[in-house]
Amino acid sequence: MHSCPRPRSRGVRLRSFVSKYLHFHNPIVPIYDSYAWDRIRMLIPNDARLDFLPNEGDPAYRRFLERYWSLHRELRRAGRKPTARRIDSYLLLRA
Repeated sequence: MHSCPRPRSRGVRLRSFVSKYLHFHNPIVPIYDSYAWDRIRMLIPNDARLDFLPNEGDPAYRRFLERYWSLHRELRRAGRKPTARRIDSYLLLRA
């Protein structure tokens, strides 16, 4: 018996699909899905902001990237060598 997936809006599914597609072709692109978003929100506070990201585009993915980049910087400061793939795996395993 399997559990039913959590209902998601079309925007979240599309955002998730696009990020996974881009990640497949270029692993530096972070994977965005409900698991990654839920986990990164718990790890990184809401005040993470990046001035170098353009204001155009998807605001939800931008918020995710701001937190993602903050996590990346924290890991580097701790002496780790984070890659997009390692962070994606970490977020998935911690979900």
